[in-house]
Amino acid sequence: MLRPSLLSFFPAILAVAFAAACGDNSATSVDAGVDADVPPDGGEMIEEVTCATLPPVASGTCEVTAGSDSKLVKGIVLTPTKVFRGGQVAVNPAGQITCVGCECATGGETVISCPDGVVSPGLINTHDHITFTQNDPYTDSGIRYEHRHQWRIGQDGKPK
Repeated sequence: MLRPSLLSFFPAILAVAFAAACGDNSATSVDAGVDADVPPDGGEMIEEVTCATLPPVASGTCEVTAGSDSKLVKGIVLTPTKVFRGGQVAVNPAGQITCVGCECATGGETVISCPDGVVSPGLINTHDHITFTQNDPYTDSGIRYEHRHQWRIGQDGKPK
Protein backbone atom coordinates (compact mmCIF):
# COMPACT_ATOMS: atom_id res chain seq x y z
CA MET A 1 0.00 0.00 0.00
CA LEU A 2 1.23 3.48 -0.86
CA ARG A 3 1.81 6.01 1.84
CA PRO A 4 -0.60 9.00 1.93
CA SER A 5 2.12 11.46 0.82
CA LEU A 6 2.81 9.41 -2.33
CA LEU A 7 -0.89 9.03 -3.06
CA SER A 8 -1.26 12.79 -3.41
CA PHE A 9 1.37 12.85 -6.20
CA PHE A 10 -0.08 9.88 -8.08
CA PRO A 11 -2.72 11.85 -10.09
CA ALA A 12 -0.08 14.43 -11.11
CA ILE A 13 2.37 11.73 -12.24
CA LEU A 14 -0.41 9.97 -14.13
CA ALA A 15 -1.41 13.23 -15.90
CA VAL A 16 2.20 13.93 -16.97
CA ALA A 17 2.55 10.38 -18.31
CA PHE A 18 -0.64 10.68 -20.37
CA ALA A 19 0.37 14.10 -21.72
CA ALA A 20 3.75 12.78 -22.85
CA ALA A 21 2.23 9.68 -24.44
CA CYS A 22 -0.46 11.58 -26.33
CA GLY A 23 1.78 14.23 -27.91
CA ASP A 24 1.56 14.82 -31.66
CA ASN A 25 5.35 14.78 -32.17
CA SER A 26 5.14 18.06 -34.07
CA ALA A 27 8.44 19.22 -32.57
CA THR A 28 10.39 16.34 -34.12
CA SER A 29 12.47 16.79 -37.24
CA VAL A 30 10.67 16.86 -40.55
CA ASP A 31 11.76 14.52 -43.35
CA ALA A 32 13.55 16.63 -45.90
CA GLY A 33 12.76 14.15 -48.67
CA VAL A 34 15.15 12.40 -51.01
CA ASP A 35 17.31 14.25 -53.50
CA ALA A 36 17.18 12.55 -56.89
CA ASP A 37 20.85 13.23 -57.58
CA VAL A 38 22.24 12.04 -54.24
CA PRO A 39 22.62 8.28 -53.72
CA PRO A 40 21.50 6.89 -50.34
CA ASP A 41 24.97 5.73 -49.29
CA GLY A 42 26.80 8.89 -50.32
CA GLY A 43 28.71 7.04 -53.06
CA GLU A 44 28.59 7.48 -56.79
CA MET A 45 25.34 7.13 -58.70
CA ILE A 46 24.98 3.88 -60.61
CA GLU A 47 24.32 4.53 -64.29
CA GLU A 48 21.81 2.29 -66.07
CA VAL A 49 22.48 1.59 -69.74
CA THR A 50 19.97 -0.18 -71.97
CA CYS A 51 21.95 -2.14 -74.54
CA ALA A 52 19.27 -4.40 -75.98
CA THR A 53 15.92 -5.97 -75.21
CA LEU A 54 16.65 -9.68 -75.06
CA PRO A 55 13.91 -12.05 -76.23
CA PRO A 56 12.45 -14.28 -73.50
CA VAL A 57 13.71 -17.85 -73.26
CA ALA A 58 11.41 -20.83 -73.84
CA SER A 59 11.92 -22.15 -70.28
CA GLY A 60 14.21 -21.55 -67.34
CA THR A 61 16.49 -18.56 -66.90
CA CYS A 62 19.01 -18.98 -69.71
CA GLU A 63 19.21 -20.37 -73.21
CA VAL A 64 22.41 -21.61 -74.85
CA THR A 65 23.20 -21.39 -78.55
CA ALA A 66 26.27 -23.49 -79.36
CA GLY A 67 29.24 -21.90 -81.04
CA SER A 68 33.01 -21.74 -80.56
CA ASP A 69 34.95 -22.17 -77.32
CA SER A 70 34.54 -18.43 -76.67
CA LYS A 71 31.45 -17.49 -74.67
CA LEU A 72 29.14 -14.49 -74.83
CA VAL A 73 26.88 -14.12 -71.79
CA LYS A 74 23.90 -11.79 -72.20
CA GLY A 75 21.67 -10.48 -69.42
CA ILE A 76 21.50 -7.78 -66.77
CA VAL A 77 25.21 -7.14 -66.31
CA LEU A 78 26.37 -5.50 -63.08
CA THR A 79 29.61 -3.53 -62.83
CA PRO A 80 30.83 -1.24 -60.04
CA THR A 81 29.53 1.89 -61.82
CA LYS A 82 26.99 0.69 -64.41
CA VAL A 83 24.12 -1.71 -64.93
CA PHE A 84 23.92 -2.91 -68.54
CA ARG A 85 20.39 -4.12 -69.32
CA GLY A 86 20.69 -6.56 -72.19
CA GLY A 87 24.45 -6.28 -71.68
CA GLN A 88 27.17 -8.68 -72.69
CA VAL A 89 30.21 -10.35 -71.14
CA ALA A 90 32.74 -11.94 -73.51
CA VAL A 91 34.91 -14.77 -72.20
CA ASN A 92 37.78 -16.22 -74.25
CA PRO A 93 38.56 -19.97 -74.44
CA ALA A 94 41.06 -19.59 -71.55
CA GLY A 95 38.24 -18.36 -69.30
CA GLN A 96 39.37 -14.73 -69.21
CA ILE A 97 36.84 -11.90 -69.44
CA THR A 98 37.72 -9.87 -72.52
CA CYS A 99 34.82 -7.42 -72.68
CA VAL A 100 31.95 -6.13 -70.54
CA GLY A 101 29.39 -3.75 -72.02
CA CYS A 102 26.93 -3.46 -74.88
CA GLU A 103 28.91 -4.58 -77.94
CA CYS A 104 31.18 -7.49 -76.97
CA ALA A 105 30.26 -9.99 -79.69
CA THR A 106 32.96 -10.85 -82.22
CA GLY A 107 30.99 -13.58 -84.00
CA GLY A 108 30.76 -17.34 -83.63
CA GLU A 109 30.80 -17.50 -79.82
CA THR A 110 28.66 -19.83 -77.76
CA VAL A 111 25.88 -17.48 -76.64
CA ILE A 112 24.32 -17.84 -73.20
CA SER A 113 21.28 -15.57 -73.17
CA CYS A 114 19.69 -14.86 -69.77
CA PRO A 115 17.17 -12.02 -70.28
CA ASP A 116 16.07 -12.01 -66.61
CA GLY A 117 19.37 -13.29 -65.22
CA VAL A 118 21.88 -11.09 -63.40
CA VAL A 119 25.52 -11.43 -64.42
CA SER A 120 28.32 -10.22 -62.13
CA PRO A 121 31.49 -10.56 -64.23
CA GLY A 122 34.57 -11.38 -62.21
CA LEU A 123 32.67 -11.85 -58.94
CA ILE A 124 34.27 -14.51 -56.80
CA ASN A 125 32.02 -15.93 -54.13
CA THR A 126 34.47 -16.39 -51.27
CA HIS A 127 31.87 -18.11 -49.12
CA ASP A 128 31.61 -21.23 -51.27
CA HIS A 129 33.97 -24.03 -50.34
CA ILE A 130 35.72 -24.33 -53.70
CA THR A 131 37.58 -27.52 -52.72
CA PHE A 132 34.24 -29.29 -52.34
CA THR A 133 33.81 -29.11 -56.13
CA GLN A 134 36.50 -31.79 -56.47
CA ASN A 135 34.50 -34.33 -54.42
CA ASP A 136 32.33 -37.06 -55.89
CA PRO A 137 28.60 -36.31 -55.87
CA TYR A 138 27.00 -36.98 -52.48
CA THR A 139 24.89 -40.13 -52.11
CA ASP A 140 21.98 -39.51 -49.75
CA SER A 141 22.04 -42.11 -46.97
CA GLY A 142 18.58 -41.22 -45.68
CA ILE A 143 19.97 -40.32 -42.23
CA ARG A 144 18.67 -37.04 -40.84
CA TYR A 145 20.60 -35.11 -38.23
CA GLU A 146 18.94 -32.69 -35.84
CA HIS A 147 22.14 -31.24 -34.36
CA ARG A 148 25.68 -30.90 -35.69
CA HIS A 149 27.10 -33.04 -32.87
CA GLN A 150 25.20 -36.00 -34.29
CA TRP A 151 27.28 -35.99 -37.48
CA ARG A 152 30.45 -34.48 -35.97
CA ILE A 153 30.93 -36.79 -32.98
CA GLY A 154 28.30 -39.49 -33.47
CA GLN A 155 26.02 -38.23 -30.71
CA ASP A 156 22.71 -40.09 -30.12
CA GLY A 157 24.04 -43.19 -31.88
CA LYS A 158 24.16 -41.50 -35.29
CA PRO A 159 27.09 -42.33 -37.60
CA LYS A 160 29.80 -39.71 -38.07
